Amino acid sequence: MIQLLKRTAILSLTLLLLLPVSLSAQLWHKGTKKAQDTLLVDVLQDEIARLRLDSLRLADRHKADAARIAELEKEVAALEPLRQQWADHLAASLAGKWDGIPYGEINPDSLNEDIALCDQFAPYNAQLRTFATALKQLKDRVDLFDLGVLIVNEPYNKAVVEDVAPKLEALLQAVRKEKRDARIVNPIAELSDQLSSYGIAVSVFQDLIRVVDPQLARFKSSEVAAWNAASVQIEEKEKTEEAVSLICQIPWLKTQYDAYYKALEAKPLGRNAARDTIMDLKP
Repeated sequence: MIQLLKRTAILSLTLLLLLPVSLSAQLWHKGTKKAQDTLLVDVLQDEIARLRLDSLRLADRHKADAARIAELEKEVAALEPLRQQWADHLAASLAGKWDGIPYGEINPDSLNEDIALCDQFAPYNAQLRTFATALKQLKDRVDLFDLGVLIVNEPYNKAVVEDVAPKLEALLQAVRKEKRDARIVNPIAELSDQLSSYGIAVSVFQDLIRVVDPQLARFKSSEVAAWNAASVQIEEKEKTEEAVSLICQIPWLKTQYDAYYKALEAKPLGRNAARDTIMDLKP
């Protein structure tokens, strides 16, 4: 009987080997597909279980987050009275804080900080909204004043001067109309005068140089004689036209005049860099 079973098995294996390759592959594929389907079911079941677990964890986390949010909302609500108190205190501290300070003495960073605080706490105090508007206007005025100061301390630029001078004059008229303190009005008036006369002062400086240059050429054989003649012309110009005073009221021109005069005194027949700088300007 055993021998018969062995022969049957060998025969079956032999027949399987003798089958066409395509048919053998189909039989093998059927067996493999079963295994694959079983494996896929197992994987899907594991994935579903994992997703369920993640869902439970997310639900727990959501509950915890919701509880934390509720706690924070209570804390925020508890802070509202403190914000109100702080806003009221801020409004009291800002009342008159910036009044009477000359624009040239105002710290822009400090002013910007106060503007930011007004904007932040304005919902809690109506007066802070008024302060915010006033401080922003003050900032614009300070920026304009600082720009004017910068311009008169830099080489003359006709286009820039002609653009800013009318704005500064309008600011001067505004502060006068508002009857601001003289400590505020006077520096603006002085700066406005400087800007409006910058181009004139450049022309006066150039005229002075045109008077001095021929004297230097006339006495080109003697530096002493050249200096004496030049200094006489400068003194005469100051005496009759206040030329030097007009020139020196502009900070940048004063620096150039001092350099011009010093170089002229030290070596009247030598090259004078300040002289060349002034003559290159177009007033």
